Amino acid sequence: MLSVLALEVTERLMRAAVLRRGFKGIEPELCAAGEREEGSGPLPTPEELASLLNRLPVRPRRATLATPLVTVMEVTLEKARLRHLRGGKLKEALRWEVEPFLPAPPTDYYLGFQRGPEVEPGRVVFWVAALPREDYRALKNLFAERGLQLGKVFPPEFCFPLGGALGFRGRRYRTLLVLEVGRAGLRCALVERGRMQDLYAPPPEVGAALAAGFSTPLPGAPPPELVASLREGLALREMLGLPVVLVGAGLNLDLAALYARQLLGTEEVLLPLWVQEGCGPEFATVVGAGVRQLTPGSASQGIGVDDWEERLARLRERVHLYPLIAVLSVGLIFGGHYLVLKQQTKRCQREIAVLEQQKKEIEAAQNRYNQLKKEEETLRKKVQAVEAQTHFLREGYRTEEIRVSRLLDVAAREEPFGVKIREVSKLGRAPAPETKDKKGAKKETKEEFLPVGAGEEERAYRLGGESPDVEGINRLLLSYQAQPWCAYARLDSLKQESAKGGSGQEEKVTYRFIITVVVKE
Repeated sequence: MLSVLALEVTERLMRAAVLRRGFKGIEPELCAAGEREEGSGPLPTPEELASLLNRLPVRPRRATLATPLVTVMEVTLEKARLRHLRGGKLKEALRWEVEPFLPAPPTDYYLGFQRGPEVEPGRVVFWVAALPREDYRALKNLFAERGLQLGKVFPPEFCFPLGGALGFRGRRYRTLLVLEVGRAGLRCALVERGRMQDLYAPPPEVGAALAAGFSTPLPGAPPPELVASLREGLALREMLGLPVVLVGAGLNLDLAALYARQLLGTEEVLLPLWVQEGCGPEFATVVGAGVRQLTPGSASQGIGVDDWEERLARLRERVHLYPLIAVLSVGLIFGGHYLVLKQQTKRCQREIAVLEQQKKEIEAAQNRYNQLKKEEETLRKKVQAVEAQTHFLREGYRTEEIRVSRLLDVAAREEPFGVKIREVSKLGRAPAPETKDKKGAKKETKEEFLPVGAGEEERAYRLGGESPDVEGINRLLLSYQAQPWCAYARLDSLKQESAKGGSGQEEKVTYRFIITVVVKE
């Protein structure tokens, strides 16, 4: 965040404002004003500056100033000539263009300039600001005594437009007329997208007569001939009919808006957005100076005056010393760098030895930790197995006993009819139907059965047995399904086996089956 202390010096007053540039743009934070002693010269005295600064609780070190000591002249240059003039060359050309208007040689002045409108085909207006070198040095020393660093010094008439237009955004306020009402006249500025494009000051007799109506009520309407003269001057510069922003020390806020509507024939009359208690529209000039100082680029700061060119010239005069200074600086840098690296290398070697020892200790501790972790995992699994067995012995065994007993009780009712249960098992341990190999030995064959529903594995039992007929198996299934504790029963496997009887006996048929019974909770 950038900040600047902006000051304005007039004949009777000094004003100050602290401005900061943040993410939302430039905003004035503090404003203060102080009266000057009668008969004071154009430069502020140390006492006046100290008194004003004491009224600001916080102030930046960077400072800028708006003062009528800066003289502004208007000259025109051919547009074709500007193609070959840039930067310093353009300033030098303007320096000699304004020579007839200066009481002393132009080399005795610090200059600033800003490009204006094209007044006629092929010619462009330039505003040139000039300040005597001794005046700038006196101001710079005065500010330095108070711990301030003086930057640009601006003419007041080029500051109030930017101060009045500060904060207005959007297409509606892209172009504004900023009207400054002084105690002795009016000044009008055309501001487009935050940049001053034109400046117009009505003749003194017109401006002074019309300015009075902004501070005191008039007995009647303003003189029509004066109003017509003002509107004609504004119309020639395309300033008429725009939204108007009122600034200046000669405003009575209760009268100014209505009077401005009568004077200019416009409905939209505004005050600066930053106006608040203690920081009124009379601070537009000092706010505008801060805006110019905080806005980078020649379009904003170009009209300001400083001694940058003189300091640059002194710097160039000493350029022959730079190679020697550069060589010595490089030698000192590399020598110091070598000593620092040597010391750091020794320290790093000592740290490496310490870290190696710590690494070995950490690795040993890590190995021990991993071993204990494995032992912990083994013990945890053993504990879980013991807990599962204990739980089964305490609760699960009793539950299993009851369930199996119920299953066998139902099967026992069918035993008189030849239905026999050979094996009962939980799901996953289903009995395989027995078959005989060629030698007559029994062997088991693996069969796949339909799975039970999710969450039913712990309540599912498979029973394997045999029956002389299918009706017995059917009765057994129906008997299970009729029990209140049975969720459902199904037949998973049914195989027919035949065995030859003895002499004179019929062939014996046996049906081997596997059924699944799922009990309720």
